[in-house]
Formats: sequence, structure tokens, C-alpha cells
Amino acid sequence: MTEDEKFIRELTGALKNSTEEATDLKEETWKNIRSELFPTQIKKRPFTWRKGILAACSGIAVMTIIFFALVTDMFTDEIKMNPNQDSNDIDEVKDLPAQDNDTKQDHKETEKQQLLEERFPKEKQAEIEMEGDKYPITVHLATNEELRYIIYYDKAFYKFVSEAGIDRIVSISDDHELDVPEVAMEIKYISEQTETKVIENIKNGLNKEGFFILREEKVETPIDGYMIEAIQDENGGVWNTAVHRYYIKSNKDGSLFVFKQMFFVEAFEGHAIRFNQMLESFQQIVD
Repeated sequence: MTEDEKFIRELTGALKNSTEEATDLKEETWKNIRSELFPTQIKKRPFTWRKGILAACSGIAVMTIIFFALVTDMFTDEIKMNPNQDSNDIDEVKDLPAQDNDTKQDHKETEKQQLLEERFPKEKQAEIEMEGDKYPITVHLATNEELRYIIYYDKAFYKFVSEAGIDRIVSISDDHELDVPEVAMEIKYISEQTETKVIENIKNGLNKEGFFILREEKVETPIDGYMIEAIQDENGGVWNTAVHRYYIKSNKDGSLFVFKQMFFVEAFEGHAIRFNQMLESFQQIVD
């Protein structure tokens, strides 16, 4: 075996052993480095171009391994010196959404403390359709802080009053001087009865008052709920025959709003349409 072949075998073995035994790799590495850097201390061998190439490759491989070993040691030492660095950074990031949540919560608390009449415009422009034509009107805000709802009505024709726990929107026209039934819309809140029971009670009440049910059905307008309409004459009555119309609106918590509209036959093209226009603006505020 020639000297070159022997040297190549030694270098190959050293590189293979580097993946198995770290200590053997370092020892063999330094041995090769000393043989290249201090050739006078060992037996001189004839220099060939193959030796030069092998020596250069060996040096590069060794220095690469040493570099990665040093970098790994430095990284490990850094972690040991500051083991809580990553966890602190994570905690800081986690705190940010909490701050946002606190801000949102403060905003909600502020809204709860603010009166409904302060949160919504006292009046605004609306539109109503009468006999096929649309007319602009100015509507005014009415609120119930306890029940947390708002509704807009036309002050030119009605007034908003509260009587015995029931809110009423009452006509201010001179109809009371004529022989006509009352014109008004009542808003009543019910929390201890089911929708089925409320509908049953309404029907029983209409029957006792001599009303005949014209229709009843689920509706989506002017409000999402159940509607019952009745007239106080089985044959349709005359121009001033009373008409009552109910809307029952269910809430997510199981409670109900009942809207009772009272007018008369001739008022279908007046009060009945205006009452429904008001209902379209009804809104329960859930903070």
C-alpha cells in the first residue's frame, strides 16, 4: 500500500468516526491538523497534488464541524443564562388581547350607564306609504329604560304615555268627539307565560268582548312574530266598527312583547298603516 492510499484511508476513517464518537473525532482532527501545520515534527512524505487536495478537503470539513459545535454551545449557554425569555415573550403577547377585552368591556359598561334617549337621535326622517303613495315624515324617539327598548312615532298624530306598566301610543286627533272606538297601540311585556298561552288568552279575551277573528298567522313584517286580527262584527260591520290587531314577539330569553293595535274599519288607510310603520322601528337593546 502506498503512502497516499494509507493517508486517504486514515482520513476516511476519521470522518466516519466523527458521526459516532465526538471525542475520537476531535482527537483525530487535531492529529491531522498537526500533521499539516507542523510537518517537521513527523516523518516527511513526498508531496503530491492528491495529498494537497485531500488535505484541503479535510481542513474544510473539520473547521465546519468545529464551527457548528461552537455555535451550538453558544446557543445552549444563552438559553441557560435566560431560561424564561421565551415564556416572558409569550406572556406579553397573551396580555394584548386581555387589554383589548378590557377596553371592549369598559365600552359596554359605558353604554349600559348611558340612557337610551342619549344613544339614539331624538328625531329622524322616515317614509310612510298611504294609498299607494310614499310620503316623508318626521318621527320622534320614545324609550323604556326598564324594558330596554326604543320606538319612533309621529308626534303630529300621536303621543306616548305610560299607564299601569303598559306603554301606549295614543291618537291626539278629534276622533274622540265622534262615535268611534279608541285609537291607540299598547306595548306590553310578559315574562311568565309561553307564547302558546298568551295567544290562547288573547283569543279568549276577544271572544268575551264580542270580536270575531278575521285572520291569524306568523308574519315577518312589520315585526317578526305572530299576528291575530279581529273585528267586532261577524258581518264586517260599518265604518266605525272596532278592529283589534295583535302582534306577539318572542324574545331569546323566553319573554314576550305584545303589541295591541286598536282602531276602526275606516281607519285601515290611516291609523292601521301608521301603527305598523311604528312597529318597524321597534328595537330591543340588549347590551
